[in-house]
Amino acid sequence: MALQRYNLENPIEYEGLVLSLREKNGYHDSDFYAIVWDSESQTPKTVYYHTTRGYSLGWANVDATEETKKAFDKWKKQKQKRKAEINKLKKELVVRKNNVVEIFRGRKRKGEIGTVFWIGKGAYIDYVRVSDHKKIQQKIDKIAYGN
Repeated sequence: MALQRYNLENPIEYEGLVLSLREKNGYHDSDFYAIVWDSESQTPKTVYYHTTRGYSLGWANVDATEETKKAFDKWKKQKQKRKAEINKLKKELVVRKNNVVEIFRGRKRKGEIGTVFWIGKGAYIDYVRVSDHKKIQQKIDKIAYGN
């Protein structure tokens, strides 16, 4: 048996596809739902089957087949892999000291490229100080060539 929503007259659904059962407790009532495998989209899906808000006789049993469990595990592994890739990309996008960055906001130095040498915490945003590559190159030229 799988699950039957809200009353005993409704058809039994998701046979062999119920992965787990959950309960969401409210202030005065509870809602019960099942995590089921959706064969069409190949993803898990949440299905409410019972509530204490009013008259309800819904029920559910965990009855996932081995095939369903394997498909769910495969989906979980793919999701974890995608999440790891996204976290790696996010880490690469974080501005740190000694990163070369282009200034894209502000009115004076917009479009300039420089190296981050200071990062400070503000109330709402992080502040970043960027050295000016043009001035640094001019100093290097002056020292190297005596101009």
